[in-house]
Amino acid sequence: MEKYNGWANRSTWAVHLWITNEYWTYQVSRRNKFNAEQLELWFTTICKELPLMREDCEPLDEVDWKEVSEALLED
Repeated sequence: MEKYNGWANRSTWAVHLWITNEYWTYQVSRRNKFNAEQLELWFTTICKELPLMREDCEPLDEVDWKEVSEALLED
């Protein structure tokens, strides 16, 4: 896959963007310090209630959850 804006792919970039651009998702992610598996579970659970978020980040199976998790821990 080709990189997208410096991220592994577009889905990975979109997930990070949604998490960091929404105050409440950013605060929850920072407070919980999710590892990749926890982040994937949490985010996919949120997407069940927010279909626009899911659509923008599809396909979720292509997200590099480790990359997103590590980036959030660096913030």
